[in-house]
Amino acid sequence: MTRHEAPNARANRRVAPHLRSRPREEWRPENRAVPEEYADWLIRGGIGPSTVHNYHRPLIHLVLGLVDKPWGEIDPKTDFTIVMEHYHARGICERSLEDRRWQLQQLARYLRQRRGEPDPPDIRPLNFPVYFQGLPEWLTTVILAYGQVREQHWKPSCRHQRWIGYLGRSTLFWRWLFAQKTISAPAELCREDVVAYLEERLATGRSTSTANLELLALQEFLRYLQAEKGWDIPEPVLRIRPFPQPPSLPRYLTDEEVIQLRDLHEQAVVEASTPNKRRDALLDRACFYLLWHGGLRCGEITDLLLADLDLPGKRLRITRSKGAKDRTVYLTAVVVAALQEYLAVRGPAVTNHVFVYRHRPLCKDLVRGRLKAKGKRVGIRAYPYRLRHTCATQLLNAGARLETIQYQLGHDQLHTTQVYARVYDETAATDYYQAIAEVEERLTLVERSAGADAAIWPRLLHLLEEISRSCGDPERQEAAVAEMRRWIVLKADAT
Repeated sequence: MTRHEAPNARANRRVAPHLRSRPREEWRPENRAVPEEYADWLIRGGIGPSTVHNYHRPLIHLVLGLVDKPWGEIDPKTDFTIVMEHYHARGICERSLEDRRWQLQQLARYLRQRRGEPDPPDIRPLNFPVYFQGLPEWLTTVILAYGQVREQHWKPSCRHQRWIGYLGRSTLFWRWLFAQKTISAPAELCREDVVAYLEERLATGRSTSTANLELLALQEFLRYLQAEKGWDIPEPVLRIRPFPQPPSLPRYLTDEEVIQLRDLHEQAVVEASTPNKRRDALLDRACFYLLWHGGLRCGEITDLLLADLDLPGKRLRITRSKGAKDRTVYLTAVVVAALQEYLAVRGPAVTNHVFVYRHRPLCKDLVRGRLKAKGKRVGIRAYPYRLRHTCATQLLNAGARLETIQYQLGHDQLHTTQVYARVYDETAATDYYQAIAEVEERLTLVERSAGADAAIWPRLLHLLEEISRSCGDPERQEAAVAEMRRWIVLKADAT
């Protein structure tokens, strides 16, 4: 009996015979090498060796000792039940049981990936009763129908999250309204109802932009009912204007701040002390350069597939991005090198996503969290969209055309890109300083001209008198003429 099996052997004395784990010598021959292969898979995915040794290896020994099947035929849904019965029989506390359930999920993922099976979507069902509480069926039906129309433009990877956001925003006004009064159709909606709701939102601390977005979303929904369902919608409600608000400008990082973040990512790669830490550092660095040099959105990075990369051509393809549009993003040599170094240590995975973490596609929260932590170390508020703003601003200041930036960032409208022209344009600043320098120079010449007029005429009269008095002295007369000529030239330059 190995030292990994000893804890299970001692536990066998406290459970019923049918819940006792068999020793390794009694396992099926094809299962005996699985624990070491599983431990290596976990470690390569980023789990610490001590955690693997103390928790995951005893668990897989227990599973293979209880389930008398080849590893390729083990069904986690049914065969892991006896494992949990074993732990319950041992009287393990609820917190430890939760840890075991998570460890069994890891083991189930390993078995699926080893068999070449994809992971099931980790999506919880939408809790419709929470959103539709107090709303009539005629309203909830059209809210769902409108959501299905909008769903056609959502990426599959973020569809569940978009549904959560849509249901929350689309029902907020209606839940407030039905708490005040009851209506049987949108035709009974009054302008005063909408205004009162918006004013209450502002009074409770919501920003003007939030109130305006809720108003525009409501009006868009009502226009859908009017156009597609043929319902009567009061025109005064559709004519409500958004509250005035100052234009929001993109928040970009200065060159000094970008350099600090870059150096932190490069330093993490150099100082990585283990293969797992180096792999994570290379992943973070590749994401950082894609955000900064490429101007990608965070979701575009997590959805990026290996087939989308064309590293020899220094470009990648973004498919079904915002607005369900495709585009090509050009890459710098720095980004290409960062991607190549990461891909060299990415390791095998069932998914064909470029970025994987612990054998699963990278999630947006991990990208945001790690970038935020890096920025916090040097006192910089860093997040993915800020690097995207920085990319656009730096391209503009380097002289790139707005149309080029629009294409690189995937903006649908040029006026969206023009926002960056109002932030900090070094080209405009240079033009301004050159122009104001010319103005100051002209003012100086005018001052010099005015001062020269006051000094030249008395001097010229004096020189004429000197010439008339020096008729018998050629040298003296020649000197006076030369001096007069110099003053005349000075006057001409001043004017």
